[in-house]
Amino acid sequence: AGSTTIELGGKEVSKVTNEAVVPTTIDATATSTASTTTTTTTTLAPDNYYAVQVDGTDDSIDLSAFNPNSEIGTGPFTVSMWVRGHDTSNGIFWYMGNSTATEMFRCNYLASSAGFKIWGVSGGDWGDTYPTVSISNVANTWYHIIITRDGDSVTLYVDNANGNTATETEYGGCEMGTEHNLGTYYQSYAGGGSMFDGEIDDYAIWGRVLTSGERATVYNGGSATNLMLTPVSAGMVGYWRFEEGTGETITDSSSASNTAQFVNG
Repeated sequence: AGSTTIELGGKEVSKVTNEAVVPTTIDATATSTASTTTTTTTTLAPDNYYAVQVDGTDDSIDLSAFNPNSEIGTGPFTVSMWVRGHDTSNGIFWYMGNSTATEMFRCNYLASSAGFKIWGVSGGDWGDTYPTVSISNVANTWYHIIITRDGDSVTLYVDNANGNTATETEYGGCEMGTEHNLGTYYQSYAGGGSMFDGEIDDYAIWGRVLTSGERATVYNGGSATNLMLTPVSAGMVGYWRFEEGTGETITDSSSASNTAQFVNG
């Protein structure tokens, strides 16, 4: 089994049909703690037919209808998504911040060093330590990403394993901004070597930190599923499944109804 790519509304969208299960080794490395290794498998569930594909050149998803500054501010949050990078270049696949990156969080796909990394800034001051998870087989493989903020601490989980935390006052003080993107940095910087080449699916946001049990429910043993049919839908403040199959808009399946838009391409 595998995937086929079709054109929908001028955008490339990958129709996934029982994506092949690929064993992967994940090694958490950051903040000078001992690394641990676990073997996981990742697949997409049968009811998850589409994942948005961005080309690494000028495609991105604008989710600014969900304003991170007013919706989250300096409060706790959890975001969850599935990502698959297509090549060996680096790219930013998640961004919440302002239009100058002086208040922001972003998550980078680091193909050159095989892994994922979170960066955070508040008042123009960058944190000194960054949650990082290294992976042995990063390209062309689906991974599940969860990012949480709890006070001054930000944690990155890949495939519900090896949570790697960094604690900085800049992280707790970050007020975000009005920009909210998938597949790129802030929009005016888009195309400046920041674009992500790959696929993103099932992007969800909570205005709280999920428990370990809730994270396990979201990960679902490595199979993307419709989270609206699970108990974790309670308290969800945004959820974009990318299951439209046509057009340029992406429906927010949560009660907030903040519609997202394809950009460029």
